[in-house]
Amino acid sequence: MQNSALLRPSPTLTPQSPKMLPGMLRPFERSDFAPLPKGWRAGPPDFVAAGCGRAGSTWWWSLIERHPKVVPNRLGQKELHYFSHFGWNGPTDEQVEVYREAFAAPPGSICGDGTFAYLTHPLSVQHLWRAAPETRLIVLLRNPIDRFVSSYDRFLRHRMRWLGLEGERAVVQRNYSLWDEALTSCLCADGLRAVQRRWPRERVLVLQYEQCRRNPERELARTYEFLGVDPEFVPEGLREAINKEEHELAGPDAAARERLVELFERDVAETCRLCPEIDRSLWTDFA
Repeated sequence: MQNSALLRPSPTLTPQSPKMLPGMLRPFERSDFAPLPKGWRAGPPDFVAAGCGRAGSTWWWSLIERHPKVVPNRLGQKELHYFSHFGWNGPTDEQVEVYREAFAAPPGSICGDGTFAYLTHPLSVQHLWRAAPETRLIVLLRNPIDRFVSSYDRFLRHRMRWLGLEGERAVVQRNYSLWDEALTSCLCADGLRAVQRRWPRERVLVLQYEQCRRNPERELARTYEFLGVDPEFVPEGLREAINKEEHELAGPDAAARERLVELFERDVAETCRLCPEIDRSLWTDFA
């Protein structure tokens, strides 16, 4: 795979710009909240799915939300992207309170945030800790080469069309911004260290995409048990693909994958050291 590769036309995908998530444009405000139903409690999230995107996150979040004891947040959105907006300054005390009020549930139910980008977005873990130190974190990991290919393809298909770039501007954006971002967004060790410095290990659930695909019943039961809801519940369509998109970008051949191994091998080694529950043999590039 070359970082100057052009998008190939695809008969199954339109060139229209996909809809941008509202939370990507600005931090939400109280005026964006749905009314608080009578008898419900508002407060910080019971759980946050903090990482990672392009690792089956839409599929796994849909399974979490199908549990009868899990209710949507007051924005009615999976990805809130709240902590992506504050840079090195961080949110103000008032903005922290706004975030904490975005979650509500009736007695016996739970509510959470599904922004899987927090783990690798700079300083988002630190901002989240300030707002919700008692929350439970879910981290979903995947072979970083597969994540990288999927991320770069998605950036090319969506971000380039959001920005409306063509010609030389598209080349610069593709080669010097999106390529780098796709790579760095698949480096997880630093984010995992930031999590482990703050949250006790028992409040962090690490899942592996490849294991979820092999045995979704077992891994979903683990997820429900971690969240404190009935682990015996099995939603319909457990093995159905969600948000399946056809890549427009040709994937790397064997030689290219070997080159990518060198980019990721140190991060993979550290990730597996930090998270011994990861079965490295399932990441065959690094086995």
